[in-house]
Amino acid sequence: MIHKPEADCGLHLLGLRKRVRFAAAICLLFFLFLQMDANRTQAHPIEYELHTLTLADQNGNAIPDFQFSPNTRTYDIDVSGSVTRLTIAAEAENEHSVSIYPSNPVPLLWGSNRITIGVGEGDTPYTLTVHRGAKSPDLHLEEHFAEFEMSQNISTVKPTEDGGLIALGTRYGTSQLYKMNGQGEVTAKSTLLNIKLNDVLEIKKNRYLVVGTRADTPGGTHRPFVAVYEAIPGAGPAGFFQPLTALSPGLGDEKSDPVSIVRMESADEYIIAVNRNINSAWAIQLYRLKINADPVLQILSQTTISGADSYFANKIVKVGGSDHYLVVGYARDRVTQANHGLLAKVHYNADADTLSPVNDFGTDGLVKSGLAPMAYVSAAQAGEDRYVILGTRESFPPHVGNAELHVVKEDGSYADEARLLPDLWVPNGNGDLAAAPDGGFVVGGIAISSGNPDVHKGYVYKFGTSLEEHWKQTMGGPGHIIGVSALLPLANGDIWVSGGFFKNWGDLHRKGYIANVLGPAALNRIEPADLTYVAANESGAGQGYLDDTHLTWNVPGNVNRIQGTVDRKPGQTVRVNGKLLPENEPFHIFLPEVNNTAKIEVTAADQLTKKLYTLDIIKTLPYQATVTGVTYNGTPLIPYEHLQTFYMPVTSSVYQANLDVVLSDPSATFDLFPSEGVTRDMNRIHIDSLPYGQQYSLALTVHSVEHIPSRWTIRIGPPSNDAELKHLYAQSPSAVVERAPDRFIVTVPNEMSHVTLDPIISDYASIVQVTGARFDPTTQSIEVSFLQEGSNPVTVVVQAQSGMTQTFGIDVIRDQRREVGAIVPSLQPAGNMWFEVTLSTLPADAAIYYTVDGTDPTLSSALYDPENKPRLFPGQTLKAIGVKWGLRNSPVLVLTGPDLEYPGLRDISDILSKINDRADVYGGGFGTRDVEYWLSKIKPVKVVPVPPPAG
Repeated sequence: MIHKPEADCGLHLLGLRKRVRFAAAICLLFFLFLQMDANRTQAHPIEYELHTLTLADQNGNAIPDFQFSPNTRTYDIDVSGSVTRLTIAAEAENEHSVSIYPSNPVPLLWGSNRITIGVGEGDTPYTLTVHRGAKSPDLHLEEHFAEFEMSQNISTVKPTEDGGLIALGTRYGTSQLYKMNGQGEVTAKSTLLNIKLNDVLEIKKNRYLVVGTRADTPGGTHRPFVAVYEAIPGAGPAGFFQPLTALSPGLGDEKSDPVSIVRMESADEYIIAVNRNINSAWAIQLYRLKINADPVLQILSQTTISGADSYFANKIVKVGGSDHYLVVGYARDRVTQANHGLLAKVHYNADADTLSPVNDFGTDGLVKSGLAPMAYVSAAQAGEDRYVILGTRESFPPHVGNAELHVVKEDGSYADEARLLPDLWVPNGNGDLAAAPDGGFVVGGIAISSGNPDVHKGYVYKFGTSLEEHWKQTMGGPGHIIGVSALLPLANGDIWVSGGFFKNWGDLHRKGYIANVLGPAALNRIEPADLTYVAANESGAGQGYLDDTHLTWNVPGNVNRIQGTVDRKPGQTVRVNGKLLPENEPFHIFLPEVNNTAKIEVTAADQLTKKLYTLDIIKTLPYQATVTGVTYNGTPLIPYEHLQTFYMPVTSSVYQANLDVVLSDPSATFDLFPSEGVTRDMNRIHIDSLPYGQQYSLALTVHSVEHIPSRWTIRIGPPSNDAELKHLYAQSPSAVVERAPDRFIVTVPNEMSHVTLDPIISDYASIVQVTGARFDPTTQSIEVSFLQEGSNPVTVVVQAQSGMTQTFGIDVIRDQRREVGAIVPSLQPAGNMWFEVTLSTLPADAAIYYTVDGTDPTLSSALYDPENKPRLFPGQTLKAIGVKWGLRNSPVLVLTGPDLEYPGLRDISDILSKINDRADVYGGGFGTRDVEYWLSKIKPVKVVPVPPPAG
């Protein structure tokens, strides 16, 4: 501060006093600073450590898969795609400062995000790499929903060797076995009277091991029942199941209930879990069973899981490790009757030929949940040393349970990860959890929520490896009351779901069902285009439409090319025989042979999930009756055979027309549409009135007794002036197509020496000429070969029907991409302590990545968010780059925060008050860096001496 001299003889004394006060203050602050630095150095001579570290999403929910350890400096974390921001709360020991780069909260990109946390004066680093990614919830639907009148509930669905399904249904003390193909169509079924089956497993092709209970008479006492059935195929659902052998003795008495089967690693050996009442207490008995070739069922060994409580098993599953198995169920307190979730881990010792508990799992191989009421329904492996458990917190009444997911470690201890599913209920324990091929999990149950429009609907959840929710699918139609009992995830992302449902509240008849929930790479439909004749299937409905992943189209023998269309979901990419299929465009398949196959590959919007469809096109039908020619007053119309179209150009003065149609089969006839204003005499067509200045279309369907119908189009009217190149697509995903005002720009990486382009022309009858590349009129593709570095110009001339031409330029650029514009920064002081940084570049949709720790930015750096602008402190360096696909990155912006004037501190006492109040400048807690900052704001006092007035 500069004090102006005043006309006062005491000025010298005033200046002296101020200098003394200033010097004393500086000495005091210097002493305090040395003392703090000495304490810091003595406590932490080398590095600083965090005391706590927590992560939360933009809604304040904790990230479930994150566990903090002070001695761990590097973390790798997966989060759901719904997590757009990450809020970090960190505290250091002894209140040392904490700095978070690039910002807090951190905006998360799809993919990898790197975050650095600095602690103390030396900024001891902690590094977090956060991977954001998930599937989109709007890419799933229920494609197949089959009802089963015979069953009240389809409780089990499992895969079979031939790619089909084996399912188990129940109804009033009886059971049903269903053998289905890969599309869910029943090929064999049988009702087993007085038998209540609990589980089924394929032991070899068309042979199935079943477990449950059986009564000798209706309503009689049920006893344990284990048997092998063989599916005898028939035409459609006429097949049935034939019993081969049964085993009842040795599995307990009428107080025993076999509930679950699992296949062992040894061939033809299985473990059956049985709930058995022993001396008024229930226990779990595990039987190791062998099936001989006859087949003969033989019990090899057994073990019992029992204790002070009653134990009940719901399921047994195989988990990691050689011959390790997890029993999932509940333990009932014999006094309070309260249920606790129960896990038991057992191991088969081949040397000793015994089944025994794994003693280092929990307590003597058992784990019980702490809070009641709880029952565990199912489990699955989650990595090498973790298990995910589905539990239901039951309430009595109304006998429904709130579903929960828990993670149990290899030693039986519970991990911090857990997830409550408030929308999901599991009535009477009916629900399922199954591991998905991508490492995640699917969970099913029923939604019962007041005020929810999907009340009493079946729900299927998809979770990632860290229990983050990917999507949730509602099951059933309007008014359905539907539950989920079993789940079977497939490798292509689809999921088979089964259970029972009522059609509405007034319906007293519950039916079983099985449905297929399609994954994100599933197409809605594949179908032939209008001009393509494909024979209807056996049911008479559809024409070779989407049927799982394998389609068969039967076409006429003289067809050499067909067209088809796909109904895709948003964001999907489709390739037919490796060739990119533009949106809203048909695909063309050439048929050189009798049997032809096309591969249709779909990539989901997440760019990870793929699904392959196989389309077999077989020329098995009789030949088509075709239109071989059309004449107008003896003049032939112009044929476009690949479009099955004939065109007649006429002037506006022509308002009527007589056409003669020539057919390949003299006995064939044809139908016309529209028929209004058209008269005909045999194969002569008279058009009463042609529209002025417009093209008129007639659709013909040709019929013949000995031939297959075909569809044709006749167009009449003035020639079109439409000669536009509407779109351009590149076959390679590495090529980027952009449209400039005067041309198309195709950018390819340096390693590409050729690229195939597909132009979309506005008019079907246009003539296309290409220079600078090869044009194939059959496939309508442009092949640009021998690409040179830099620009490779291609010229496309499109001639309309009228003869008018338009010329379009295509610039194929190899490794000479345009550059994102230089980043323009703008600094705005905020709080007199830092600057708020605004960044912009051109094009405006380019992404900007930045760092504030002095390192060069990459795609893993922080993404600039205009709603959460970065802070820049004086002396701190920000670096940023602009990125856009198809363009070179912008030059790196290097911006150092300038000095900030700190108005309002008119006296050293203001500085002292800031330090005394522990004013936190950098965030993360007051520390030595903050003291240094405030000391740097002290301005020297300049005193101007004034001599005493004369006289």
